[in-house]
Amino acid sequence: MGMHIVLPLPHSNQPVSAELMLDKLGRIFNNTSTSYKFWWFAALLHLHAAAMHTHRRQSILLPASAVLKPPKALSIDAQKAQILQLCAYHPLPAIPFWRLAALMAAKAWYPQRFFHLRFGLADQIPAILDELEQLLNTKAPQLALKEQDNEEKIYLKLCQGAQCVPEIKKCLLSLTRHVPYRLLSPWISYKSDGQVIAQSKLEPHALYQIEIDAQQERAIAIHPLWQDYLVEHYAILQDFTDFALVEYLERRNPNIPNIAHKLRKIEERAPLNYAHTYFDAFLHRKPGQTSIYTGKPLPPNYALDHFIPWSFVAHNELWNLAPIEQSSNSSKSNKLPDLDCYLPKLAQVQYEALKTNEAQLMQAQSGDFAKARESLCNGFGERIENLEKLSLSEFGKRLHQLIYPLYLQAQSLNFELWQPAENLQATGS
Repeated sequence: MGMHIVLPLPHSNQPVSAELMLDKLGRIFNNTSTSYKFWWFAALLHLHAAAMHTHRRQSILLPASAVLKPPKALSIDAQKAQILQLCAYHPLPAIPFWRLAALMAAKAWYPQRFFHLRFGLADQIPAILDELEQLLNTKAPQLALKEQDNEEKIYLKLCQGAQCVPEIKKCLLSLTRHVPYRLLSPWISYKSDGQVIAQSKLEPHALYQIEIDAQQERAIAIHPLWQDYLVEHYAILQDFTDFALVEYLERRNPNIPNIAHKLRKIEERAPLNYAHTYFDAFLHRKPGQTSIYTGKPLPPNYALDHFIPWSFVAHNELWNLAPIEQSSNSSKSNKLPDLDCYLPKLAQVQYEALKTNEAQLMQAQSGDFAKARESLCNGFGERIENLEKLSLSEFGKRLHQLIYPLYLQAQSLNFELWQPAENLQATGS
């Protein structure tokens, strides 16, 4: 992939070249044609850190004989032999493939299902997520996924489903058909799954070995050389994974904004205080405004709608916002409005708000109106005094230039089209 990373060196008393270890770790995402490796490694980091936290809390320690510091006089083969002796000690339980797969699916859920990002033509994760959702709905409806479920909740539901519905576990394991073996390619040249399994038990520096756990299922055991390192540098390794994943997704989602903010669910969006201040001032000076979608008078407790859904743009820029009723905002959710019908209405309310609030926009040195001015000027690429001179028709054309490319990109990612219920009733739909 040609990405340069700087990872912290392992402790100097490790019986292996630190540079060699990091060179191989830094190449785990090379030659990546699907997204599996990113989700697998992210899941591995997460579950290993959780296991280490539990392990340390219970004060379970390796025997002193397992602390390996081979004399420098030992040959490389002798050092490898001692390292392999250390591998016989497993202070942590092995992590089953299916649990890693459950967390892979949970981590991929929001980027794919909520933000509609493409993972690549060869990537089967979207289809597997579809199948998992269907299986939960039909085979374990008490575990059906909900829009508000976060990554942890999705993971727990998938784990519970896998333990009570064999088809769910089978579907999860389809995520692990190749990735557990291919991720070890910096350490072990891939020829077959069986060959990697055998070599993972012999290669003294490999990130993990693949084994059969007590339930007779395939699992990974993190190599003792890496156990502390992965936890101590968890944040850096997560950033490394995120950076590589963003590069991967950007190539498959050209012109899609803010991909770096779409890797996981955002629990709390940035507040819209500045935009409410802006539209409050407009509505106070120009009462009687109506919703751009229904034509109904705006109530005092209006909502601010993202014309292009927030789940696509992932920002709160003023030029993409319109005051509407709470009910319409809930109904529209993350769908696209009809562009030909509603963009002219958005342009009109934006234009009238700009004209009405011009003095405060021009005079503000700080605060909400200064932030509103910055958003409008950055979006349109014009100073407020120049925007104010435009006619409604000219302003509408400029807004169309901003909105239209985003609208097309959102359509290409299969964001649904929305119409207000009033319009559906009027057309007999």
